[in-house]
Amino acid sequence: MILLLHTAYSQNNQSNLTAYDYYLEGIQHTNSGNWFKAIRSYESSIRLDSSNYDVWYNLGIARCQLGMWTKSTLAFLKAIQIKPDFYEAYNNLGLAYYKLKNFSDAKKHYELSLKYNPEQAEAYRNFGILLLEIEKYIESIPLLVTAISKYPNDPELYSGLGWALYNIEQYNNAIVAFQKSIDKRPNHVNTLYNFGLTYIELNQKEHALEIYQRLKKLDKITAKSLYYLIQKM
Repeated sequence: MILLLHTAYSQNNQSNLTAYDYYLEGIQHTNSGNWFKAIRSYESSIRLDSSNYDVWYNLGIARCQLGMWTKSTLAFLKAIQIKPDFYEAYNNLGLAYYKLKNFSDAKKHYELSLKYNPEQAEAYRNFGILLLEIEKYIESIPLLVTAISKYPNDPELYSGLGWALYNIEQYNNAIVAFQKSIDKRPNHVNTLYNFGLTYIELNQKEHALEIYQRLKKLDKITAKSLYYLIQKM
């Protein structure tokens, strides 16, 4: 999950001072990870001045951190209503919809996020993972590749790319992606299992058995499932 805080609140006049104070208080609680207190502070700021998109956005962030996904969408939508090109809000709104399993709205808002900022790394990452979830493997690949260029040390992205390539039967390329993921996260059970599946598809039993031996030390049930498939080769 990638969430970015905003601290660009502009104090327009003296009458907004109290709202601004609550906003700064919310920032302090956010930086300390006191999410409930942050929410109360942002809500107090909004009661006095509901016109600033940063306060709504940061309220959405705090709600996300507590798993309040439905309430977070309301805050992000309000931020976007005030600032229609707010690409970070579109991205995090997409993430909230993703968590709510509302994949169509998640997809729409990731697309809007990239429309307003085509260089936004977080949206490429989140959008690529969403497309994997809904089995749009071909569509996910360019997004994951772009995300990897921006997050070259993220093992989840390499693993996701490997899974997309596996599902479109590009097994040799999948092996490369899985290997890069494992190099960075050697004991990740799901990636190892998918790595083993790919070797099975390539009819490379020896390599599949090597993966099985590694899995057996981490998760015997998953290892047993892979071994069953290997025995059927």
